[in-house]
Amino acid sequence: MSFCNKCGNSCSQSSNQNPVVYQNQGYNNYQNTGYNVQKQPGEGKAVAAIICGAVAFMMPIPVLDVIAGIIGVILAIVAGNEGCNSGTRTAGLIISIVGILSALLFNIYVFFIGAGVLSFLSAF
Repeated sequence: MSFCNKCGNSCSQSSNQNPVVYQNQGYNNYQNTGYNVQKQPGEGKAVAAIICGAVAFMMPIPVLDVIAGIIGVILAIVAGNEGCNSGTRTAGLIISIVGILSALLFNIYVFFIGAGVLSFLSAF
C-alpha cells in the first residue's frame, strides 16, 4: 500500500505523486518510559511511623496519644532494621518523638487542670 508524502493518505501506484511505503516503525508498540521506582524494604513502616507520630501530636485523648507515639517510634526503628535509611524513616522517628513529648505535656496539663478544678469545687 502506498501513501502520499504530503498528506499521508493512501494513493494508487498510477498517480503522479511519489508514493512512499511506510513500515511499522514501532510507534504502536507501547514501551514503559516512566520511572521504575523501587521501594526500599520497610518504606511502608516508615510512612506508618509518620502517620502515628502525627496522630500522637494531634490526638486530644489522653494516654492514646502517647501509645500512638510509641507505636510510631517502634515502627521507625523496625523500618531502620529492615534497611530503610531514607528521610521518611528519620521524619517518622522525629515526628513520633515530638508527638510523644507533646502528648505527655498535654496529659500533664490536663491532669493539673483537672486536679485544680476538683480542688476548687471541693472548697465549696
